[in-house]
Amino acid sequence: MPVAVAELALLKKNDPGKVTCAALVRRRTEVPNEWLAVRLAMGHASYVSALVNRTLRDAKARRVVERLELEFAELEAPGGSGGE
Repeated sequence: MPVAVAELALLKKNDPGKVTCAALVRRRTEVPNEWLAVRLAMGHASYVSALVNRTLRDAKARRVVERLELEFAELEAPGGSGGE
Protein backbone atom coordinates (compact mmCIF):
# COMPACT_ATOMS: atom_id res chain seq x y z
CA MET A 1 0.00 0.00 0.00
CA PRO A 2 1.40 3.44 -0.91
CA VAL A 3 2.23 5.80 1.93
CA ALA A 4 2.22 9.22 0.27
CA VAL A 5 -1.09 11.00 -0.29
CA ALA A 6 -0.06 11.60 -3.90
CA GLU A 7 0.34 7.83 -4.38
CA LEU A 8 -2.93 7.11 -2.59
CA ALA A 9 -4.70 9.51 -4.92
CA LEU A 10 -3.78 7.23 -7.83
CA LEU A 11 -5.84 4.40 -6.33
CA LYS A 12 -9.61 4.23 -6.49
CA LYS A 13 -11.44 5.95 -3.66
CA ASN A 14 -12.92 2.59 -2.67
CA ASP A 15 -9.67 0.63 -2.98
CA PRO A 16 -9.93 -2.33 -0.57
CA GLY A 17 -6.60 -1.45 1.06
CA LYS A 18 -7.73 2.12 1.67
CA VAL A 19 -11.06 1.01 3.08
CA THR A 20 -9.43 -1.57 5.36
CA CYS A 21 -6.94 1.04 6.56
CA ALA A 22 -9.74 3.53 7.20
CA ALA A 23 -11.74 0.93 9.13
CA LEU A 24 -8.72 0.02 11.22
CA VAL A 25 -7.86 3.64 12.00
CA ARG A 26 -11.46 4.43 12.86
CA ARG A 27 -11.71 1.47 15.25
CA ARG A 28 -8.45 2.36 16.99
CA THR A 29 -8.73 6.15 17.13
CA GLU A 30 -11.26 8.96 17.26
CA VAL A 31 -10.20 10.75 14.09
CA PRO A 32 -13.11 12.17 12.09
CA ASN A 33 -14.10 10.78 8.71
CA GLU A 34 -12.99 14.08 7.15
CA TRP A 35 -9.44 13.39 8.34
CA LEU A 36 -9.53 9.89 6.85
CA ALA A 37 -10.99 11.18 3.59
CA VAL A 38 -8.17 13.68 3.14
CA ARG A 39 -5.28 11.51 4.33
CA LEU A 40 -6.34 8.46 2.32
CA ALA A 41 -7.65 10.41 -0.70
CA MET A 42 -11.07 8.77 -0.44
CA GLY A 43 -13.35 11.63 -1.41
CA HIS A 44 -16.07 13.01 0.85
CA ALA A 45 -16.27 12.14 4.55
CA SER A 46 -19.75 10.66 4.13
CA TYR A 47 -18.37 8.28 1.49
CA VAL A 48 -15.66 7.15 3.91
CA SER A 49 -18.31 6.59 6.56
CA ALA A 50 -20.42 4.49 4.22
CA LEU A 51 -17.46 2.40 3.05
CA VAL A 52 -16.16 1.80 6.57
CA ASN A 53 -19.60 0.89 7.91
CA ARG A 54 -20.19 -1.49 5.02
CA THR A 55 -16.79 -3.08 5.65
CA LEU A 56 -17.41 -3.53 9.36
CA ARG A 57 -20.82 -5.12 8.67
CA ASP A 58 -19.27 -7.65 6.29
CA ALA A 59 -18.09 -10.64 8.34
CA LYS A 60 -15.11 -11.52 6.12
CA ALA A 61 -13.86 -7.92 5.85
CA ARG A 62 -14.40 -7.35 9.58
CA ARG A 63 -12.23 -10.41 10.36
CA VAL A 64 -9.43 -8.90 8.29
CA VAL A 65 -9.67 -5.64 10.24
CA GLU A 66 -9.79 -7.53 13.55
CA ARG A 67 -6.73 -9.59 12.59
CA LEU A 68 -4.82 -6.42 11.76
CA GLU A 69 -5.92 -4.92 15.08
CA LEU A 70 -4.46 -7.90 16.91
CA GLU A 71 -1.21 -7.60 14.97
CA PHE A 72 -0.93 -3.92 15.92
CA ALA A 73 -1.74 -4.70 19.54
CA GLU A 74 1.06 -7.27 19.61
CA LEU A 75 3.50 -4.72 18.19
CA GLU A 76 2.47 -2.18 20.84
CA ALA A 77 2.61 -4.62 23.75
CA PRO A 78 5.66 -4.61 26.05
CA GLY A 79 8.19 -6.98 24.58
CA GLY A 80 6.55 -6.76 21.15
CA SER A 81 8.63 -5.93 18.10
CA GLY A 82 7.33 -2.35 18.00
CA GLY A 83 10.75 -0.78 17.57
CA GLU A 84 12.11 -1.17 21.11
